[in-house]
Amino acid sequence: MWDFSVGRAMGLMMQTLPFVVLRIGVYFGITLAYILATGAGAGIGFEGHFAKTEKELKKMLREKPDLMSLLWQKILEKSFG
Repeated sequence: MWDFSVGRAMGLMMQTLPFVVLRIGVYFGITLAYILATGAGAGIGFEGHFAKTEKELKKMLREKPDLMSLLWQKILEKSFG
């Protein structure tokens, strides 16, 4: 029969602790990236749904330059020139 040692098991777990902490950090970073991307997309969509045409959207963004509008302007400049 195999002998189990609590001390040895805890020692092995402590040796792998840095990898567990790294994995938790990576998962937290991925989650944060998803939250930020979703929020940015929601903000862009919220700003853009008021306009019926691209010209109207550009005019609306120039009148009210907040952070999301500036982001939209950069996206439109890169997309349409």
